[in-house]
Amino acid sequence: MKVFILDTGIDYTHPDLAGLVVLDSSVSLLNHLTHPGNEDALALSLNQAPFLDFHSHGTSVASVIVSNGLLVAGVTRNTKLYSVKVHDQRRMGDVSVYVEGIIYAADHDADVIHLSIGMSFKKHEHPGAVAAINRATSYAHQKGAVIIAAAGNAMPPAVPTNFDADIDGFKFCNAVHVICVSATAPTSTTTDENGLLVGVNPDTWAPYSFYGRSTITVAGPGGGPVGTRTATTAVPLACSRWSQRIVDGTARCSRKPAVNPIGAIDAVWYSTGTTFAAAATSGLAALLVSKIGHGHPDKVAELIVKSADDLGQPGTDPYFGRGRINVVRALDMLKEF
Repeated sequence: MKVFILDTGIDYTHPDLAGLVVLDSSVSLLNHLTHPGNEDALALSLNQAPFLDFHSHGTSVASVIVSNGLLVAGVTRNTKLYSVKVHDQRRMGDVSVYVEGIIYAADHDADVIHLSIGMSFKKHEHPGAVAAINRATSYAHQKGAVIIAAAGNAMPPAVPTNFDADIDGFKFCNAVHVICVSATAPTSTTTDENGLLVGVNPDTWAPYSFYGRSTITVAGPGGGPVGTRTATTAVPLACSRWSQRIVDGTARCSRKPAVNPIGAIDAVWYSTGTTFAAAATSGLAALLVSKIGHGHPDKVAELIVKSADDLGQPGTDPYFGRGRINVVRALDMLKEF
């Protein structure tokens, strides 16, 4: 399955992602930004591809969708990733580049297009941007791609956006044919006598997650909020080792290394957010496409919605949409289709 990730790039040298990224069809669009940086040149100076990840957001998303299972576990094992680098190391980008990225993915027969784009703006101020984004998502849908976007986060002291109240606001979740994913967080966890996680108790809406009945399609596991975030309540993620080699010396992920089974030292970090809830949903979409085949985005969306655990208010809920995704049930429901 072909999953295109529009993000900060991917560390394709990470052992959990080695062999999973299609290098000759991945691309950096940073030179198309209004104010391009020097990341493409930096990557080339390191003898790496331009879409190398100097932030780690894209790498983390990738490791939730698919993984070799050495350090972290992805939802799938046989999915192929395509990096479309639309964000620089500050996660900054332009609408025109995001639109170009969606069209690029669609033209390369994407099965799933994953969007973790934080940008928001007022519709009345940028009607041309709204129209361009909707044209791009409609085109990708027509070409057979499932499009999944993260709802957005508001870490304290900020307050999450209520899509129902912010009717003039626009995020990629508001675009047509997009599955918009909010986040759930565990209420508590259970560990054994060695401190190893053995169970996660029923989840609830994550208080950092954007919400709104008009926009949220489903929810996914995003991890506990800041202040409660630990290795047992947050999402384990692959860290781009190149994010610690940025010119300004900033480390985007934890500097604490983990030893993988083959003895190499590679960083793993723990974080939370609707990004990772959406990544888990993109992984589920890839699994469903592997069974259904390319070109049935509405059928995949229907399965994701019908198989979800109906949390909160019955039916469509402002916090969970139609419910929290359930991978096992979704695959079981395939037998009915």
